[in-house]
Order: sequence, then structure tokens, then C-alpha cells
Amino acid sequence: MGYQGHIVSPYYDSLLCKVICTDRTFKGACQKLYRALDEFRVRGVKTNISFVKNVLNTPEFYNGSVDTSFIDANPHLMQYDEGENTRM
Repeated sequence: MGYQGHIVSPYYDSLLCKVICTDRTFKGACQKLYRALDEFRVRGVKTNISFVKNVLNTPEFYNGSVDTSFIDANPHLMQYDEGENTRM
């Protein structure tokens, strides 16, 4: 149960919320998702928003030409500046 001032333990389920975007095309859905994440604000806990935006900015992902080794092959996806949603 949450309330103002509640402290979220690091052992808490990290799925606090979800964003789902749809479009007639994969590229359109990617564009909508990027914009939604760009406007999304979560305070008080770290999120993976910057990581997902990095993935969406990768041409191979955007063109739909990735496989299960994509993240392992692109460690730079995990490198990003602290943004609005990663500050504690």
C-alpha cells in the first residue's frame, strides 16, 4: 500500500507502472513509445526509461532487425546520463 512519503524498498517489485503504445506499424509504435517515455515522469525511484529510449534510438531495433543477443551485443545501451527519471 502506498502513501505520500512512503519509502519503496529495493526488494519491492520493480514494475510500478507500464506504458503500452500501439500503431499500425512497428516504427509508428516506436515513435509513440519514445514520445510517451520522454514525457513520462516517475519520482523517487530509479527507472529503466533511459535504457528503453536508448534501445528505441538504435537503428537496428527501429528497423526490426534484432535478435535475443541485441542487448549483449550493444553494451552502450546501458550507458546514459542521469535524467529526470533516474534522479533519487
